[in-house]
Amino acid sequence: MSLDWSSAVAAPGNAETLTVTIRLIGDLGARWLESFDERARQFNDSDAGSRWTVRLSSNDRVVIAEGLSLGGETQLKEELGKLIVDVNADTDALTAKQRDEEQRAGEKRIRAEAEAEEMTRRLRGGS
Repeated sequence: MSLDWSSAVAAPGNAETLTVTIRLIGDLGARWLESFDERARQFNDSDAGSRWTVRLSSNDRVVIAEGLSLGGETQLKEELGKLIVDVNADTDALTAKQRDEEQRAGEKRIRAEAEAEEMTRRLRGGS
């Protein structure tokens, strides 16, 4: 996933602040959404988040940053960029972990099937 900065729009927000929306590009999966929610919560609870907050739109295709001020564009790009990189890394790590677990489970299943065949052969009188 990445941010489409060419789609960024700033609009008046609450209490003399600005709200920025940026479209996401890429395949959005459940793992990515979970990781984004966790990372956004951590950001919003951090010192950086005390200045502005980030969340996804209701359709999960747009990042919304609220509580911004003119002049914070560079910081916004840097911090949202890092957040997206971190979410992508989390998602990649979880996907790799699941792939490894599935491979190990497959290997166990193959061993169990071989053992079952051997036991069947022995029970039927083979040595």
